Amino acid sequence: MKPKMKLIPVLLLAFLLVVSLIPPVGITAQAEDAEPGVCYLKVFTDPSDTEPYGYQTVEIGSAPVQPEDPNLEQEGKTLIGWYKDRALTVPFDFSSPLYVDTDIFARYENSENVVGVNFFMGPDEDYPFADQMLLKGELVQQPADPSNGDLVFAGWYSDRELKNKYDFSTPVQDYLYLFARFVNEEDCYTVWIYLNADDEDPLVGFDVPKGDPIPAREDPGKDDYIFTGWYTDKELTQPADFTTPRSEDVSLYAGWKSTKEEDCYTVLFYLNAEDEDPLSGIDVPKGDPIPKPEDPAKEDYEFTGWYTDKELTQPADFTIPRSEDVTLYGGWKLILPDNPFVDVKSDDYFSDPVLWALKKNITKGTDDTHFSPETICTRGQVVTFLWRAAGSPEPDSAVNPFTDVKADDYFCKAVLWAVKEGITKGTSDTTFGPEQSCTRGQVAAFLYRAEGSPKSGSIENPFTDVTSGQYYYDAVLWAVTQKITQGTGAGTFSPDATCTRGQIVTFLYRDMN
Repeated sequence: MKPKMKLIPVLLLAFLLVVSLIPPVGITAQAEDAEPGVCYLKVFTDPSDTEPYGYQTVEIGSAPVQPEDPNLEQEGKTLIGWYKDRALTVPFDFSSPLYVDTDIFARYENSENVVGVNFFMGPDEDYPFADQMLLKGELVQQPADPSNGDLVFAGWYSDRELKNKYDFSTPVQDYLYLFARFVNEEDCYTVWIYLNADDEDPLVGFDVPKGDPIPAREDPGKDDYIFTGWYTDKELTQPADFTTPRSEDVSLYAGWKSTKEEDCYTVLFYLNAEDEDPLSGIDVPKGDPIPKPEDPAKEDYEFTGWYTDKELTQPADFTIPRSEDVTLYGGWKLILPDNPFVDVKSDDYFSDPVLWALKKNITKGTDDTHFSPETICTRGQVVTFLWRAAGSPEPDSAVNPFTDVKADDYFCKAVLWAVKEGITKGTSDTTFGPEQSCTRGQVAAFLYRAEGSPKSGSIENPFTDVTSGQYYYDAVLWAVTQKITQGTGAGTFSPDATCTRGQIVTFLYRDMN
């Protein structure tokens, strides 16, 4: 039910329109010369104004007086309140003393979207002692607890019968009346709050009406400690119940766990098992289990969980207490499309790579239902696969040195890009050989150069048919360290064997995933 509005006679309305040009009570049109011992509250009616509407003189250390609505000419607008910032996000507190010149800004909103909240000292009161204006959907700001002689304040209620305690986390959609409830002290029980279980004196105490549960308490905060909750015993074994009605006095003790370095173990989180640097790290009190974080996200992948080994075989346990440092690695499963190819079976080594290549538009198959995984790949096809996997970048130069690469060939841009990136030089100065079959050694070299020719580290050469000095030697050893290939078996890599379509997409898949 909206507050009643009084009709204003025509003459009075005309008078108000005239005086609307005069600053309201407590506000002067301009600041007086600076006086010792005073500061100024500068009043802006619009956050975009550069000059204030008026000033209020305030003794230093005193609280200012809340101005009346300074603008009676804003038709269809209602003053919501006063704010400390031009963005109108921080309400101004008129109970706080001023020590320096301060700006405040009026917030106006369309009247149809504004609701009011009236606060009454009791269910029998006819007139509110305080009010708030706010937009529909906003939260009521809980005022300071009112006092009423020797009575104990017992909360705000939305009905005069004091049966429905108001929840200040509920957005307001209509005009609201809130009534203060007071009870006699003998009808209350006392709650004593101790910051530490071994403290002799309580931090604070307050009275609660008998039959009400203990009011929920926030984390009191303590440097170098994590708050673990409120307890009703000094041994911190009985968590406080904030839902059950009670009538007896109770003491609450805060529980803490140290976050000092010597009292914690460290958890490092790696997004991928092969990452050099962790995604994040946290310190956890010794004796606590690892706190389970939210699942990370990664494009094209489904998160499978956290693991304690790089091989992703040991799932992390977030329930057991621990005291030693631990490293966790994220596990991922590629999200693949449905398989349209009759010649690619789910248990084929190239099954996931083929579907990945299809999803990434690296290749579409030889027709709608066949991928032809055993078909030999040409040099033109291989550099095209590499180029598409790199995002199909435009070549830096349109100069084409190859007589066997035409501008309208599907592999033209891929060849020019590969040459510019130093991935291949062609079969001669003027030929690329796009239709020549590509060997396994060539594919390893292409991949290796596309990655910038990284060092493979110290590794024993496992292949009898790969010897130092061959152009693909470093590339093959690098591919082994990256688990891109393990060879063809029996200590051989078969560098001169032709590379099939199934093999090349598998090499690419392992390299990029």
